[in-house]
Amino acid sequence: FLDAVLSESNCTREALASGARGAQARRARRVAIEALTDRIGLSAAEVGKVLGMTRDAVLQRLSCWRRADGESAG
Repeated sequence: FLDAVLSESNCTREALASGARGAQARRARRVAIEALTDRIGLSAAEVGKVLGMTRDAVLQRLSCWRRADGESAG
């Protein structure tokens, strides 16, 4: 599923690599996190395990993106 979502968004699995930086890496993480939480319904802790991130890092990114998009962080 994740590979398909990344491909649809012109992102690569390599961009998700631990420590990857830059615009492509940030975009790939956002696509992956939003797809896994919104489309699949995984928790932040589960997404963190899949992507090699902490639960808090996932929640922080979601909150930041939702604020930037004008949504509730709920």
